[in-house]
Amino acid sequence: MALAAASRAGDLDNLCVLLKAGADPNARDKRGKTALHEACSQGHDKCVEALLRAGALVSAHKTNGFTPLHYAAATGRASIISILLASFGFSGANACDRDHKGEQAIHLAARGGFVPAVEILLAHGASGNAASNNGRTSVHTASLHGHELVLRLLLSSGADPAACDTGGSQPIHDAAAGGHVGCMELLTQFGADPNASDCAGCTPLHRGSSAGEVDAARWLLKKGVDANCRDNIGSTPLYWAASRGRADVVALLIREGNADPSAPNAHRSPLHVAAGWRHLSVCDELLKAGADPLAVDREGLTVLQVAKTDDVAKLLDEELVASRS
Repeated sequence: MALAAASRAGDLDNLCVLLKAGADPNARDKRGKTALHEACSQGHDKCVEALLRAGALVSAHKTNGFTPLHYAAATGRASIISILLASFGFSGANACDRDHKGEQAIHLAARGGFVPAVEILLAHGASGNAASNNGRTSVHTASLHGHELVLRLLLSSGADPAACDTGGSQPIHDAAAGGHVGCMELLTQFGADPNASDCAGCTPLHRGSSAGEVDAARWLLKKGVDANCRDNIGSTPLYWAASRGRADVVALLIREGNADPSAPNAHRSPLHVAAGWRHLSVCDELLKAGADPLAVDREGLTVLQVAKTDDVAKLLDEELVASRS
């Protein structure tokens, strides 16, 4: 499509020649993308204006549901967002249009941390409380990616700091998983609970520990979150950290949170899971903290029996010998 190519390249002169010659401004490629999508994604303001004057549909949806506004928001094109929403006096773009995931343009702008884009969208009716198909708001998105300025803007506009997605996860869970302490602090200032549990019983400390985010875990401990809290199957944050090989978080939870190094879930102990996944440094931290090397799991297997590598087995053997002497 010559018109799409001109739009993509920002070749305004060629674009105008093609439009004057009768090129269809709403022609689509196999993915449903129009020349207006191309111009918006590449930030070519003048091409966008020319296409709109020629009758390009501002609300055209790609096969994935993306409108030109989605493209402009995803790339932080604030001036183009303004053009699309105004649309030269005609029916402008709808700030609340959704793609096939249920995401609005504000989700995409928040994901990229584009403050001016979010400001414009909010001014034209977008809401920080708008939820996607899986219940996630732009507050979740900004928190996950650590965009504090966008997060503050959304929360100040009335967005819910404790909105739950379909799995019960709140923005503070996402901030913890990303290690974004500034976002966690901001969310709690607006009323978020650092002890919040999702549908699986996981707290932000579970999520941050699993992700290996030491600073997030330390912040949560200082906020009084119990290092021995359990999810729905009895796993503690230490268990999650051990299963992912997060030795530094394991050490932190034991040292600063008084976490129980032997606390099992419904299936096995942290030492079992660390040995089974070959996490030697985690095994070492757990054993130094007093984890029981003779513990058996639900199937009756000892830690040594589930150990998958010689170095883990050697460490366990040494611990057993030391415990008998």
